[in-house]
Amino acid sequence: MKKTLFIAAMLLSVSNLFAQLIVDSLGHVRIGSTDAPTSVLTVGSTNISGAGIGCSHTGKYGMYLSANGLTGEPAYGIYVHSYTNTNKNYGIQSVAGHSGGSSPFAFGVMGQSGFSENSIGVYGGLNGSSGVSNFAGIYGTTAVAGLASFNYPGSYAGYFKGKLLATGTIYGTVTSLSNALNRSSSATTFIQEEDEESVISRLSQVRNVLFSINNLDEESEKNSLEEDPIYSNIHHGLDAEQLAMIYPELVEKDKRGNYWVNYIELVPILVKGINELSSELAELKGTSSKKVKAKKETTTIEETSSEVDMVRMDQNKPNPFSESTVITLNIPKKTQAANIFIYDMSGKQVKSIPVSERGKTNITVYASDLTPGMFIYTLVADGNVVVTRKMILTK
Repeated sequence: MKKTLFIAAMLLSVSNLFAQLIVDSLGHVRIGSTDAPTSVLTVGSTNISGAGIGCSHTGKYGMYLSANGLTGEPAYGIYVHSYTNTNKNYGIQSVAGHSGGSSPFAFGVMGQSGFSENSIGVYGGLNGSSGVSNFAGIYGTTAVAGLASFNYPGSYAGYFKGKLLATGTIYGTVTSLSNALNRSSSATTFIQEEDEESVISRLSQVRNVLFSINNLDEESEKNSLEEDPIYSNIHHGLDAEQLAMIYPELVEKDKRGNYWVNYIELVPILVKGINELSSELAELKGTSSKKVKAKKETTTIEETSSEVDMVRMDQNKPNPFSESTVITLNIPKKTQAANIFIYDMSGKQVKSIPVSERGKTNITVYASDLTPGMFIYTLVADGNVVVTRKMILTK
């Protein structure tokens, strides 16, 4: 009787086993489902054709692998080798999402490392035998179809196509795109710089600020990073809101309301300012020497033009302004007609101010006559454009 019961139990066990284990005529195996296998080895109810191993599981881990290496040998939790002659070849492709819509976190790849003095969460390196000339250890892009085309000449440890945010210090040499690029390249458009107001005059309107970074979002971040100099030190910068009014192309504002200044592209502007100061200094030195020479040679010849005979329009002050601003001018007596024309950034004339007084005089522009924004104003004397400057009206 016991023998009969044992045989029945064995038959029932084998029957249940084969109900969850299917092998087709090609040797393809499926475990955990009665559907026909679609991969060499299929686990669960997934139906992915062409895969070596297809696995579907409702739970915390779709696949969990662990490796304990032998002494003196490396250990790989998972080792993948992929090779194909097609135009795309992925060692691992990972997609993360959330079935319910938006998710606070979705990681395509999350790498964690520890228990070692030299630990790396994610490592990307070049295969020494590949012999490629264009290579990126890690490639990141903000483009939706970023995998459709790669275009980066040269080899890089990391290549990022789009904005890159780093809250801490970046060590190394930082370079920026410049006209060292081939001017015939369609990837770069060169714009001729217009003659405009003094760079020194514009930058003098921006104040220096001291600030500290203390907007750590998580308590865990605060505990691990608060000793970092980037958070504990006082930093020097420029008032980004003021700079944005003068050089808006150098300032960006993110969705959280933080301002970011492109200090690298501010360097050419500072160089231009230095050149302006050098030119003014050289001119002053030359004028001074001419005056001394003229006094030595004769007292009847004046080699420098009197300021009274020069048409001049200074930068309006204050600039930016919110209520009113003053433009200082010098209009010689011999000038028959002088006008200041104000234009918006589209080129439309919004105001015309006749200058009736001669000599050194002031013109006041009131905010009530304009709408907030940036304007160009030009002094025209006897039909000739003398100088053009910019003014900014704030709200």
